[in-house]
Amino acid sequence: MILASGDGTMGPALDPIRIQKALFYVSRDPSVPAAEKYPFEPYNYGPYSRAIYADLDALVRQGLLQTTPSPSGRWRMFSLTSAGFARFDEIRRDAPPEWLLLASSVRKLVTSLSFTELLRRVYREFPDFAVNSIANV
Repeated sequence: MILASGDGTMGPALDPIRIQKALFYVSRDPSVPAAEKYPFEPYNYGPYSRAIYADLDALVRQGLLQTTPSPSGRWRMFSLTSAGFARFDEIRRDAPPEWLLLASSVRKLVTSLSFTELLRRVYREFPDFAVNSIANV
């Protein structure tokens, strides 16, 4: 749901940091069941979950996500494929409306801020996850 745009269309590609931070915010929402949340630990750029990368790679192998190089070429950008969007559309029909609203608002948050602004916000709101940061923000 994070990779689809809030208006129900295929959104632009997201970098791993934005995906990590989006899913971190989702994990902090009390309406999301614990079984649906990723575990996070403080890491180089704040909250990090190794499981997210494993899931992203699995979704790429399944043909639901595709990757493209970032503008700098230093990391991969992730976006839905046509098959991934079709699967999202199926999920959306059965998902609780509050989850769709949460995914949309979190995506809007992480895409509306620059990289530095996003890290500053996360570090300000969750200082315990900034303790291992290598980012000077």
